Amino acid sequence: MKKVFVKLNWKLPEDGGRKNPPTGSSYVAIPRFKGDDSWPQKAWSMRIDFTDENEHSDYIRYGFARFLVSQAPENLLKPGVEFDLLEGPHSVAHVEILLTEQTILFMLKQMA
Repeated sequence: MKKVFVKLNWKLPEDGGRKNPPTGSSYVAIPRFKGDDSWPQKAWSMRIDFTDENEHSDYIRYGFARFLVSQAPENLLKPGVEFDLLEGPHSVAHVEILLTEQTILFMLKQMA
């Protein structure tokens, strides 16, 4: 399944976000893409595997994101696309796709 490198901006509690951003190495939630007319009838779970240890701040994290099922609309996973992560009806984070996994692997190969 396709993976993309993302930047997550957790919403502050006063903006409707969680009291504390999640800890741990991964997180699963429902993404809501801007302009996706099939949502919420077709909502897909997404897993994010974090690549940092809250090095930047408690409210900014980086990681690799992927859908949990192959039937999900992977065509939405491309650099520049933004979406929100939901816990129930609440948006708890804003996410920006920075790079595809293929681009990262290509860059690493060029550096070797």
